[in-house]
Formats: sequence, C-alpha cells, structure tokens
Amino acid sequence: MNEERRMGRRPVVIAVIAIVAVAVVAVLVMGPGLVGGPGAGASPTAPPPVAVPDEVTVEGRAVPARAAELAVAVAGTVADIPVEEGDAVRAGAVLLELDAGAAQAELDAATAGLDAATARAEQAAAAVSQAQAGVDQAEAALRSAQAAEDQVPSGASAATKRQAAAQVDVAEAALAGAQAQLEGAQAAARAADADQARAEAARDAASIGLDRHTISAPFAGTVVSITVEEGALVSPGIVVVRVADTSAWTFETTEVDEALVDDVEEGATATVRLDGVPDVDIPATVTRVGDYGAELQGDVRFTVVLEPDGEVPDGVRWNMTATIRISTAP
Repeated sequence: MNEERRMGRRPVVIAVIAIVAVAVVAVLVMGPGLVGGPGAGASPTAPPPVAVPDEVTVEGRAVPARAAELAVAVAGTVADIPVEEGDAVRAGAVLLELDAGAAQAELDAATAGLDAATARAEQAAAAVSQAQAGVDQAEAALRSAQAAEDQVPSGASAATKRQAAAQVDVAEAALAGAQAQLEGAQAAARAADADQARAEAARDAASIGLDRHTISAPFAGTVVSITVEEGALVSPGIVVVRVADTSAWTFETTEVDEALVDDVEEGATATVRLDGVPDVDIPATVTRVGDYGAELQGDVRFTVVLEPDGEVPDGVRWNMTATIRISTAP
C-alpha cells in the first residue's frame, strides 16, 4: 500500500521540477526585464543617497578679540616689570624693561656726536653766508670800477685810462677770490651736512636700540600672563608677556580636516560649549574658513573662526577648551 502511494506521488514531483526548470530558463533567457516589469531592463535600480550628517563636532578654544604674545627684541636681563597679571593697561604702557645701560650710553654718545656735527654744520653755513657776502661786495666793487672806467673822458691822458682799467682788473681779481672762497665754504658746508646726517642716523639707530629694551602694550587690554621675573636673562623670540582685550571673544578650531572642510561654510550656525563653563551653550556663527591647510599629526587641517551671536558667559578665559558643533544642514 505504501509502495503504491509513493509511486503515485512521483508524477507530481516530476511535474513540479519541470515547471521550476522552465521558469529558471525563462529568467536566464529574458534577463532582468522579466523580473522587474516594464522598463526595468534599461538599468539596475540606483542605490539610495548616503545621508550627510547635519553637523560637524570638533574641539576648539576661546580667543580674545585682540590678543598679543610679546617677546623681547634683544637679549638682556630683565630690569623692571612695572605691571602684574590682571592689570588693565592702556595702549603704549610699559610692560617690561631690560637693563639698558649699554644702550643708553650708546645713545648718549650718539646724541653728543650729533650735537657736535650740528654745530659744525651751523658754522659751515655761517661761513657760506660770509663768503656770499664777500662775493656780493666784490661784484659791487667791480661794477663801481667798470662805471668809473666808463666815465673817463675820451680825451683823458693815457695814464688816467690805465689807472681806471687797473682798478677794474683789481676788482675782477677780488671777485674771483671771493667766488673761490664761496665755493670752498659751500663744499665744507656740504661735508658738514653729510656728517650731520650720518650723526643723526647714528642717533636714531641708538634710540631705536634703546627702545628695543622696552616692551609696551600694543593696545588697551589686560595683562593675562607674565612668564619671567626681574633679574632673568631673556632671549629674542621667547614670549614674556601676554596682553588681551577681553571685551569680546571669538572661538577657533584647527580640527577641521580635508574630509570635513567642504561641509563647513561661512555663515553657518554653530553651538559652542566651554569646558570651563559647563552646561551653557553659546550660539555662534562661522565667520572664516581657512584656505590654507596645515599638516598636523599626518592630517591636513584647516582653521575655522566663529563669533558668538550674543554675550558670552562670565568666566571665559584665553585658550579655554571648547566643544564646537557646526551645522552643515542645507
């Protein structure tokens, strides 16, 4: 009985296998158009677009609206620091002075040299004036002698005519001598003027050299850092004083790499949260996206600057770490 049932099922199984085989052949022959319906054979279905994140999150820092890191221009010993950290200072206020004894001596010597050169130049100028007066007098004497010669009557004796001509010759010789003296005085004056100019340049250089021993505030602000003490030996290029105008703040990040920079645009909105002022979100706007990428730890990164859209909370300090979320939504 069971054998008969098995024998009866064989035709059905064979029929099902045949139908499946026909369907597979049809698919292979007719291609994807048979599966996809009308028009499906033109091209495969395109993949869905990759979702672009709606913000870029990077680390940054708080930066005063104006800030200066000041270094000495010459090597020397710190003689005086007339300010302290936290002091408010006006533009031009002295912040630090180096021992300038040698520079002051050089300036004093250069000033004395300039005074002497100026005196010589003045004397030379006076000599020129005197020589010019001598030329004027000689010219006047020559004109007088020539007029006297012209007034000699034609019937005068030969001796009278020779005497008048001799007076003209004497006047001409006197004029030539006066002119020579003037030329000599003018040459001496030019040399004296050149000496004065050199002495003035030396004095100016010495004055600049003395000024280089002093650090002054480039703008009104607050002294936020002093890194040396009186008596310390300092070298050029080493920051010794930092001054900041903390009346306004910006935020900067150098963490935007090549993969993210195209997603950040000027005018984009952002939110800044400072580690030192937690639980306060500061709305901000991107004001600059750097065009130059600096290599940092094997990556090329761009600087992005943001300005707060309103007041910043109390307690913000220079270089305070911040988490910056910049919107990239269209």
